[in-house]
Amino acid sequence: MEFNYIQKWESPDYYIGAEYPEYYVVIARTGQSSALEESNFETAYESLAPLGGVLIQTSKHWACGFIDLLLVHEDHEETLYAADDLLRALGDYPILDEDDFYRREQEEADEAWQWYSERERLRHAREYGKYWRVEGLEQWLKIIRRGEFYPGHPGDIVGG
Repeated sequence: MEFNYIQKWESPDYYIGAEYPEYYVVIARTGQSSALEESNFETAYESLAPLGGVLIQTSKHWACGFIDLLLVHEDHEETLYAADDLLRALGDYPILDEDDFYRREQEEADEAWQWYSERERLRHAREYGKYWRVEGLEQWLKIIRRGEFYPGHPGDIVGG
């Protein structure tokens, strides 16, 4: 079997741990992955796992906390071809599931917004608020004073 996008697992330099030579690597995430990387990893797992032969291999890493690899066993041909198709699709368009990605990105923005001080929220609202759809004083108070949710584009406050 030959694939264009997935590759056989190879032991990284300075790696001490279990070996997976009978597996192919599909996609990875780390402890510092973005909403997009998390979304693509989870979406790939959810679409491949029902086909069988799927494994998530987790390694601790000093720089990023951990590395998860989504692996497919070489005996599961259908899953391997589906995985290769997923990576081909990512080459054409970087998001496997837009709804999942945008939900995760909004959650990140909402969480970041809660950590802003009231003064920082007000300053940010002065710059971006003209693009927000906010109705009435009560909603403005929820946004600025209580930081209940972020009403703008998540990319304006998180690295999306």
